[in-house]
Amino acid sequence: MSKNYFNDYGEDLQHTWTIITRLWTKVLFTFIEIDVYSPEDDCGDDYVNVSYSGEHKVYCKVPGKSAVVESSGNWMQIEFYSDVQYTIGHTGFLGEYRTELLNPEYSQPADNDNYTCQNDSVIFQGSCYSLFRLSEDITWKDAEEECLAKQAHLVSIRDIDEMTFLHFMISTAEGNETKTETYIGLGNRQKYGVFRWTDGTPMSYTAWAKQSDVDTTDPTDSQPDGASLEACVMLVLNPDSLVALNFDLWHDVACAAKETSQFICERPADRINDTGSLVDVQLPVYMPDVDDDGRRLAVFHCSSGEFINEVFFCDGKDDCIDRSDEKNCPNDNKCLANQFQCTDGACIALAFFCDTVSHCLDNSDETACKYPECEDYEYTCESQQCINAKERCDFVENCFDGTDEKDCEKNDYNVEVFQCYDGTLLPGEVHCDGMIDCIGNTHEDENNCPNQEILHQREFYCPNGELEVVPSKCMYDFNVFGLIKGCRNVKHLEDCRNKNDTCPESTMRCPNSYCIPLRYRCDQKKDCPYGEDENECESFTCPEGSFRCNSKQGSKGLCISPQHVCDGVIHCPDMDDELLCSACPEGCACNDLSYACNLTVDVSLPLPRQLRKLSLMLINDTTGNNTRVLRPIDDDPEVNAFIPSMWPYLIYLDISHSEISEVKPGAFDKNRNVRHLHLHENKLGELQEGSFRGLEQLRFM
Repeated sequence: MSKNYFNDYGEDLQHTWTIITRLWTKVLFTFIEIDVYSPEDDCGDDYVNVSYSGEHKVYCKVPGKSAVVESSGNWMQIEFYSDVQYTIGHTGFLGEYRTELLNPEYSQPADNDNYTCQNDSVIFQGSCYSLFRLSEDITWKDAEEECLAKQAHLVSIRDIDEMTFLHFMISTAEGNETKTETYIGLGNRQKYGVFRWTDGTPMSYTAWAKQSDVDTTDPTDSQPDGASLEACVMLVLNPDSLVALNFDLWHDVACAAKETSQFICERPADRINDTGSLVDVQLPVYMPDVDDDGRRLAVFHCSSGEFINEVFFCDGKDDCIDRSDEKNCPNDNKCLANQFQCTDGACIALAFFCDTVSHCLDNSDETACKYPECEDYEYTCESQQCINAKERCDFVENCFDGTDEKDCEKNDYNVEVFQCYDGTLLPGEVHCDGMIDCIGNTHEDENNCPNQEILHQREFYCPNGELEVVPSKCMYDFNVFGLIKGCRNVKHLEDCRNKNDTCPESTMRCPNSYCIPLRYRCDQKKDCPYGEDENECESFTCPEGSFRCNSKQGSKGLCISPQHVCDGVIHCPDMDDELLCSACPEGCACNDLSYACNLTVDVSLPLPRQLRKLSLMLINDTTGNNTRVLRPIDDDPEVNAFIPSMWPYLIYLDISHSEISEVKPGAFDKNRNVRHLHLHENKLGELQEGSFRGLEQLRFM
């Protein structure tokens, strides 16, 4: 009631009453009586003003059948004004209010009635949700253990509908008037802020909280702000918030800190009439039309239409889905001419012999290997593998043992680098990209950033201030550094439902959602919002014309576009898409790292340094000199010279019928792995001491 109700309310008054109820409720205010002076219908003198959610309504008499004023949220403000006169004989107003529960708006699948939940769980979109509150605060990790004990996980939130449902569930729970923090299943934070839900699905929707109610794109004013120190997430609701239905509630927290006693578990609902698979996993594939671009692809074409690297042909393992790579292979315990036979009889490609990684089960392919010294332009891994020196300290592991990324100083890097105040080195791309990566409270990687407004030439705007080009919209992929392409907060993956747009080439569309690269299908890691890309993998086959990566135990192998083979970027886990990428020279027959050439010239042969087997016939030299010299690599140059040390990985060398007249001392100094050497049908005369120095493992000559 207004002040002094039943008596004259007085002149020149302004009184305000604010009603705030629980979230997900509305206020219904009923005028019982209004007795104010306002002779005109416009209520221009004394009146009652009712406000809610931006609406303003003025009353100076009981509004008849509409005596009840209904808000759209949990907040209402009532203001009473009187003029400086005409108050005598008027008593003000009398009213009462009550609350009712709001009905949340979100979509449910058409077959939701076909599912059921047990106990007190609540069903939503085929899952069962249970809210738990313990007597004492626990850690995020302990909360996940509690859910696991119930055959569930901490809740995964995949879209605004699910967030709306959970907001309603938490806000209206009995006894939850003051409990504001609730653990959710976002955790497993990897480098560069890549989170995953505890059920293994990716983070494809986010609702990070802002530190203030002001709309800002400044990442230092929003969550997540703890970098690698805070790798888990909880919801923080403010029940007294005037912004009643704010869904940006996520806060990153330390996984081992006891932040709250409340958490939500989620498990798949039980199907009432189980008629088969719960999920349609028919992911449409978009393959390119591939033209012959002149590259040499060392591949074996499977009868099923896919192809594999030729090093896996007849290796005793099924790599083609139809096993055609193991048909017509030797069955007399012999290996192919371009293979190495392990001590246990298994056959592996020559490319795998002495490559610093054991491919024979008995390690016989690496036993007694003499690993060559790396060239000046190369970097030596701890395993003695040689890689291009430019690949050292580039945030990408190129050594099989990963040692090229160890002990890197800022000046060692061959790519742009950002250094945090604590000395942590990050790819330059993280600077001013809208996501905090440096630990501590200074957030130096997101300070002193250029005004994002001037970058209007970019075509897609990320809500956290980051700008990204259109091709990333509705595309879930990562770059070579492990940074997600597009918005780091994955806002580019929202609003991808019911899209009729075609996905990019060599990708597939998740059901009713975004696109993923073809290589993510059945890679033993969930990439679609509900993990549909990992369903029915036993029957999945690579699309015709695609390249199948080397199969892993428990996996049928990943599929990639032929355009990604020998493109200089590693896509396969075992790097076999970038194996055997050297062009086969004219006049040579190439298989694996076994080359047989019949050449008329022999200067600067364009043959890969990693050759394991080489058969050369050097004839018809154009200089008129019919003889050749085998010389060391650092000897004086001669017109007709052949330098075996240019190929220090050789195990087989055949240079018969090549008009060789002299072998200079040291010619084979770097050929310490050669087992077979053929020099017959040449013009050799007297051999000097040291002519065959270096051939430590020679077995046949």
